[in-house]
Amino acid sequence: MKKFMPDMLRIPLIYAIFGLLWILLTDRLLLQLAPDVETTVYWQTYKGWIFVGLSTLVIYSLVVQAARQNQVARHALSESEKRYRLLFDNNPLPMWVYDAETLAILEVNEAAVAQYQYPRPEFLQLNIKEIRPPEDVPLLLNNLAKLSNRLNLASEWRHQRKDGTIFPVTVISHALVHNGRSARLVVCQDMTDQKRIETERTNIFQRNQALVRALGEIVYEWSLDRNDVLWNGDFERILGYSAAEMGHTAASWEDKIHPDDHPW
Repeated sequence: MKKFMPDMLRIPLIYAIFGLLWILLTDRLLLQLAPDVETTVYWQTYKGWIFVGLSTLVIYSLVVQAARQNQVARHALSESEKRYRLLFDNNPLPMWVYDAETLAILEVNEAAVAQYQYPRPEFLQLNIKEIRPPEDVPLLLNNLAKLSNRLNLASEWRHQRKDGTIFPVTVISHALVHNGRSARLVVCQDMTDQKRIETERTNIFQRNQALVRALGEIVYEWSLDRNDVLWNGDFERILGYSAAEMGHTAASWEDKIHPDDHPW
């Protein structure tokens, strides 16, 4: 619309300038060339017909040019829409667009339909509060009230599928205009597998710690690339050093070696 308005103003402006110049120049020319008033009136009639013909050609050329420009703009817009739909619909991550004021979901891709288990028509009847556990909605509304950045970087939330399953996600959103309405595009990633792996790692670490304590030994892990030492076991009882005194560098580890055992 912003591009179309200047075209609408440009056409009558050019026509007005053309008409003004025509009247001024031809009237002055007639005053110099016409021998009498009767001839002037006679030529004025032909001048009017010539003006109608020329102005018609000018308007026609301007309209054709504007139509071509609008056609190019519509084609570019159509291609942009196709690229957007391709990226949106085929993205492997769940995505949707929601109305910034009503929170109604306006668009949703296939990955979101599969992840949240709502058929597309039903998904488009929801708002973003309905894909979260009810107890998390107040926190969501509080977060949205403070949302001011155009790009909202990844944050962790809990979402809920149609069957009531609750799962962890990270969410990134970006402000945009959708059909003239203020909206946000959301990209969501299921963190269930990552959380499960983190829990398993924590459990393994805790079991290892318990085993080392039960054996009454000291175990350390020295990362050569990071020059970092991780201690485990009841070192405070055995060596008499606190956790802070043990440190996490190779230098702190070397300080605990008896001088007779130094390689230098």
